Order: sequence, then C-alpha cells, then structure tokens
Amino acid sequence: MKVSNGLYVLVLLLIGLSLSACKIVIDAPEDGGVVDASGASICEAGQHCQISALDTSFDATYVADARAGKIFTGWKRQSRGLCGGSIEPCHLTTIAFGSNAALMSVLQSDAHFYLAPTFGEAAEHFHVSRIIDGDTVEVLNHLGEEVTVRLPGIDAPEGNQPYGDQATDALKSLVDDRLVRISGHSIDRYGRLLGEMYTLDGARVSVLLVSNGFAWWYVRYAASDTELAHAQERAQNEQRGLWSQPNPIAPWAWRTGAR
Repeated sequence: MKVSNGLYVLVLLLIGLSLSACKIVIDAPEDGGVVDASGASICEAGQHCQISALDTSFDATYVADARAGKIFTGWKRQSRGLCGGSIEPCHLTTIAFGSNAALMSVLQSDAHFYLAPTFGEAAEHFHVSRIIDGDTVEVLNHLGEEVTVRLPGIDAPEGNQPYGDQATDALKSLVDDRLVRISGHSIDRYGRLLGEMYTLDGARVSVLLVSNGFAWWYVRYAASDTELAHAQERAQNEQRGLWSQPNPIAPWAWRTGAR
C-alpha cells in the first residue's frame, strides 16, 4: 500500500493464508548494498541479510548504496517484494496497524518479505529531465551534465502537425522524470546524442511509440530494423494513433511543405 506522501507502508496481510511478514530479507548484489536513512550500513554489497519486525513499533527507511561506477536502478519486483519498481528510499512501517489483531499474529509468524536493490552501469543510465518533442529529450548523465538525446530510427509528428502534441505526451508518459538506459551512442549533425532508449523494465521506447501510432518508422535511416517495421505494421492494421487519420503525412514530408 502506498500512502499519499509517497512512502511505502509494509502491509502485513496475506488473505486466505496464514498472515505473515515478520522477517525482512535483504539481498544485496555485488554492485551495492543497503543503508539506513542516516547512512549506517544495513546490508553490505554481496550479503544476504535478515531483519525482524517484531511489533507495531517497526519503522525504518532503507536506501540503496551503489558502488563506484554503478547507479541504483530500482528495488526489484518479485513475489512478496517490497517497494518493487520504485527508485525512492523504501520506507517500511507497522505503526499504522497497532490496533490490528491480525497484524499481531502476523508479527509472531516466521514468514518473509523481500527487499532487493538493483544496480547498473552509471555511464549507461540517465535521468530524463525534459521532453522536447515526440522523439527528443534532455537527460542528465551520472555527472549531472545535461545531454540532448534523439531517438534513432523513428520520426514523430512535428509540433504543428496532427498528432504532434499527442506524440510528445506519449513520450512524456513513458520516460519523463524517470531513469532510463541508453545504448549505442553516436552524435548527429545537430550535436544530439543518438542512442536507443530503454525503460528500466527493458522496453525499447522507440518501438512503444511506433506500435501505438505516435511515431513513424524512419525507413531511410533504419531500413533493416524489423522490430520497428513490425511495430508500424501493427499500428497501421489497428489504426492506432496517427494511423486513424485518412491520409497521414510523414513528418519528413511535412517539413518540406506537404499538407
């Protein structure tokens, strides 16, 4: 359960089974460990640690601590996992359930919940700071430097073109203010970084945009990209997004004056 202030509450209920959650198991990979809110070590890199939640006074915040050259990419999603998918410190508490008799039986059991940080190469991960249009963003690298990134192989509608605003909104919903992975770095003639962008779940952003009708497969620059080709075919067949128009105009044609 997530409370309004964004902190995660440890809900110790498992319907239909013996209610459980008295142990928190932390699995720290070799790339980093877990500390508390004060910075004191809770579980060092490469260790398997266990914490007991004995009563309704339990209240703790856990922070991922990456080794040099690494970056925290989120708490792992898993069965009975805590804070799964979040990149924020994980706040767990039983305080709000002090009068809950079922919770007390939970705390006396020996069941387990799991907390596992994940890490990646710092140089490959970027924080999206601004969406410029449907295929271009600004990101911050691990040094805090601002970089403009153009997604290769696709072309989104221009801002003054039908579906231009929707394309920008679609990209915003996918990656704005989030951590992403970028690979295949090169620089285009405008000084922008060209690189494939992936969500932390591994989804290729350009394919998501094309498959939902918010960008065109840019055949001129990505003729051999079968993944984009199939994504556009699906969008066309199902008349998604810009393909719902009678005669959609490609952005590269729009830029030359086609209307």
